[in-house]
Amino acid sequence: LVLIEGHTITCANSGSQLIVGTSNKTITSVTVMNNNNDVTNNYSITKENSTLKVTPKEIEVTTTPQEKVYDGTALIALNNCSAEGLLEGHSITCENTGSITEIGETNKVINKVNIYNELNEDVTSSYTVEKHNSKLTILPIPITVKATSQEKDYDGTPLVANSSCNITSGTLMQNDRLVCENTGSITNVGETTKKLNSVKIFN
Repeated sequence: LVLIEGHTITCANSGSQLIVGTSNKTITSVTVMNNNNDVTNNYSITKENSTLKVTPKEIEVTTTPQEKVYDGTALIALNNCSAEGLLEGHSITCENTGSITEIGETNKVINKVNIYNELNEDVTSSYTVEKHNSKLTILPIPITVKATSQEKDYDGTPLVANSSCNITSGTLMQNDRLVCENTGSITNVGETTKKLNSVKIFN
């Protein structure tokens, strides 16, 4: 449609699209004006409708990292996560997998995401979800070990460091035992350092 110079056109359209998908945008009326005069009837108008399209909203979902100190039991992934870009009033649930028992780390993986609106209706399909996994981490048990002091009366023979030691902070797991290797020697009256060279823990 080419309008005569000075003429203007306005359209009234109808249609609505709330969820992800498409629907018709329909021209309900067309008006052509020449200043304040309606000159629509001077035109043969063909109406061509178009579409309304709602696309999924992009969000990022991340699992919540977990860690604990080693205790011999498995650290298992909880179903917790957070989302960036979620619409106000919407909530998210995640199903995560992952497990670790020994010291180290492994992936905490998002397997499934569900998103709900204020009416608790599932609106997951209204979002494009970018998933970010996090870590499950088991940390070593922190302990402090000190070589045990030794002393004796002077007898002309050296006082040689034995393997005695003790834990000054922290606790061993049940049935674990501590073995130390110490070095040091003194013969005359005085003192010297009893050096803790190595610590091993056995079960």
